[in-house]
Amino acid sequence: KDIIVALKNGFSIVLLVDQKDSAGEEVKFFNKMTKTQIGFLKIARKFNLPIIPIKNTRLDDGQIELNFLEPIYHNDEKINDKVMMEKIHKLVESWIISKPSQWFWQHKKFN
Repeated sequence: KDIIVALKNGFSIVLLVDQKDSAGEEVKFFNKMTKTQIGFLKIARKFNLPIIPIKNTRLDDGQIELNFLEPIYHNDEKINDKVMMEKIHKLVESWIISKPSQWFWQHKKFN
């Protein structure tokens, strides 16, 4: 409820979509089924909100560079939430493949 109020008041939400969510849906990530949160997709669709991918990169000097990419809209009724999450996962996978040293999970993502 608080999230909806925040969105209606012009605030944004930042999510770490590569994290394991034990209560989430099984969605393919690196060709393995993994528990993933997809509730934000329902909110994005309902309120026609953009999903803005943000790629973060740790720099050699300890700074973090943020790159805001083109918005994704989840308003095509032919695409369900799991399919959209797989598309988002593909984007994240491309980041990991291009620079695997940037990635570290403190949890067992694939169990």
